[in-house]
Amino acid sequence: MKIYFNNSFLHFVFKDQQIEVSPAYQLATPEDLDQLLNRCKMEGSCDSGFVNIPFDFSIFMKVLKENFQFISAAGGLVQNEKNEILAIKRLGKYDLPKGKLEEGEDIETCAVREVEEECNVKGLTLLNKLCDTYHTYPLKGEWVLKRTHWYEMRCKSSQNLQPQLEEDIEEVFWSDAIQKEIIKTNTYPSILDVLTIHDLAATV
Repeated sequence: MKIYFNNSFLHFVFKDQQIEVSPAYQLATPEDLDQLLNRCKMEGSCDSGFVNIPFDFSIFMKVLKENFQFISAAGGLVQNEKNEILAIKRLGKYDLPKGKLEEGEDIETCAVREVEEECNVKGLTLLNKLCDTYHTYPLKGEWVLKRTHWYEMRCKSSQNLQPQLEEDIEEVFWSDAIQKEIIKTNTYPSILDVLTIHDLAATV
């Protein structure tokens, strides 16, 4: 589980995971985790690296909930029949369409709705769950931890793409392989993770 603080991250490894890593942070107690999270919030970043969690996941989640307001969101990595990827540009950075879960809505419905609203596309086919990403940010005096559920989707390219201007989206476009490399130079670390996971899955 990787949580981003701006461009830095903490990658948590739990005691039941068989992963051989050299931790940047070796914690012993939940209090150590609380202190680490508070330091990252205070500085707005952290020294990126692995964090060994030697206690139960339920205790880990309790500490997270004490430190953050949780928000759920969902989005899509959408490809057309040419294997181009649907991308957006928002506030000067490239991104993938996504948005917050509404009350009473299931997460898959949210993912499809947000892609439709932000890009003006129809006829989406929801495929597999791709991954989850986590990032933090301050909002109205509180720190938010947003979990975004990412899904693979398909739709046809012959559509009248339109950016959702009220969500500060400037452009919507189909990205080929060359444009995809340009996107990677000006996007968020969590979006880079989504693109990388998708690329790896495509080679399997």
